[in-house]
Amino acid sequence: MKVKLTKTFTMTFAALGVMLALANVNASAADLCFRDDYNSVLVGKRFKFPRAGDCSSFNGYELGTNCVISGTACATSNNSDVRFNLTTSCPFGYIGTSSFRIDRLYSDINQAGFGYACSPNTSGSNWTCTQWHINTIDCPPLALN
Repeated sequence: MKVKLTKTFTMTFAALGVMLALANVNASAADLCFRDDYNSVLVGKRFKFPRAGDCSSFNGYELGTNCVISGTACATSNNSDVRFNLTTSCPFGYIGTSSFRIDRLYSDINQAGFGYACSPNTSGSNWTCTQWHINTIDCPPLALN
């Protein structure tokens, strides 16, 4: 009886350890990161691509800056692309919008997505826009905090 109880006790703790390890992996995997042609890394906190025909809120930041990013991402009905419409705000005065689409299945391939970002000129009379490519990347360790 004692051997059986010890074996059950050991198996229970082993199973608990595996569950805790998996919970840690899932917690850090909940962020989704993107890199554009300018090496900017966008971090979507607890973000995953929405299901076909659905939209999800995007909340995050640009790594290495104090810029906050928010907006919406919607998956196409055929589930091939995810389209983003985001607003960026930084404490040093920058504001801007960006819009891009990314291939859902091959999002990690270089240039998997294409988009643009626009911000007002310093004169405030016009907007300046840039175009770029984007793809998903593994989130850098600093992005997981």
